Amino acid sequence: MALFAKDPRCHWCKRTTKLTNDAYMSGNPDPLMATIDHVVSRYHPHRWVKQKEGEQRKVLACYECNHARSVAETNALSRAEILRRSQGFNLNPKGKPVIIKPLETVEEVLAKMGERGILLKA
Repeated sequence: MALFAKDPRCHWCKRTTKLTNDAYMSGNPDPLMATIDHVVSRYHPHRWVKQKEGEQRKVLACYECNHARSVAETNALSRAEILRRSQGFNLNPKGKPVIIKPLETVEEVLAKMGERGILLKA
């Protein structure tokens, strides 16, 4: 609500988003439905570093842009990379993520993942 009150437009395409109040949505969502999008990809180690004061990590995005970015990020990875990363981050709901709370630096994230044999590039 705070993001919508600040600016109801999508961070990416600048179209005005729509707030919905449907807890049991069925069918295809409205492309302009307001969602919260993370600026840093879930595949990037920086996502697991503690947020600096004043750093904006979440933005208001329309469903269409949010979904398109997610699909593009995933499609850019090889199948082997997706499987390797799913062992450490929360992509696999049945697995146990290596990192639960944010760490101080990207180097700490990479070291923690390396302990589990998951080698990532910053």
